[in-house]
Amino acid sequence: MNMNLSMKKEFLDLLLSTNRKGVEPVIYGLESTGFFESPASQAAHLAYDGGLVEHSLNVFRIATRIAADMRSAMSWTVYSPRPYHHHQPTS
Repeated sequence: MNMNLSMKKEFLDLLLSTNRKGVEPVIYGLESTGFFESPASQAAHLAYDGGLVEHSLNVFRIATRIAADMRSAMSWTVYSPRPYHHHQPTS
């Protein structure tokens, strides 16, 4: 399997794994508009056939790592909000 086909399969597997209603028309739209064969740009970043799906997967991987890092950071952070004490004046 060449790189473009394996990236396409990975991208489609990720989309399908969402189990969201209506994902099939999204996939059809991506396939019918040439998303999987398109470059990410015309002359710079991933400017070759399949570059757009590669870029999209890269963004997904980075976002997934950031989310995992944030979850990890939140798990050891202790939140101790100060309780609000209303002091009534004494006579």
